[in-house]
Amino acid sequence: MMALIQKDLMVIQKQMKVMLGLFCLMLIVSYSFQNVAFFSTFIVFIMMQVMTAFTYDDMSNWGRFANTMPVKMHQHILSKYVLALILTGIGLVFSLPLLFIGGDSILNDKKAASFILLGILTLCLILFSIVLPVFIKLGPNMGRIILVAIFLLPTFVYPLVDDYFNWTIPSMKTIETFIYFAPIGGLLIMVISYLLSVQIYVKKEF
Repeated sequence: MMALIQKDLMVIQKQMKVMLGLFCLMLIVSYSFQNVAFFSTFIVFIMMQVMTAFTYDDMSNWGRFANTMPVKMHQHILSKYVLALILTGIGLVFSLPLLFIGGDSILNDKKAASFILLGILTLCLILFSIVLPVFIKLGPNMGRIILVAIFLLPTFVYPLVDDYFNWTIPSMKTIETFIYFAPIGGLLIMVISYLLSVQIYVKKEF
């Protein structure tokens, strides 16, 4: 399975150079505006590189060749999820130094910055959990459409339901507890997504 992950990393290595430039840009923006939120979105950008791996697989009909290899089907799927976690981890590692650069000149509240990073991490896990099964079932083109729909849906839905719900802001303690445990929930959702993806892949015709 490590060879499968290495293959995907080699495919996206050129894109990773672009990500390095993006890293520098987001660092400058965050420093200029004294806001870690700009920089933490780098995690989302870097994790999107797994879509590049799917696109290359689709263009080269990798699935047909992969099924002739002495590798079990679930390992092909697991390699994509591991790649997603690796890329998310890279984004997180690159984001963490901002918490210690410039001290209070950038961040007045490092706890708030940590909450932002945990929130972005959880968002990455949930997005992958939703999009990866779609990629495996329908291909990367439909996966991109679903991803755009996920981002746009709240924009259209919230105004429609806002008048019917009496929204109340939870206490700070409740919010902190939720944010601390949110990544664990994201991982559990990702496990369920992986099991679903395996079932889809096994039944898929190449």
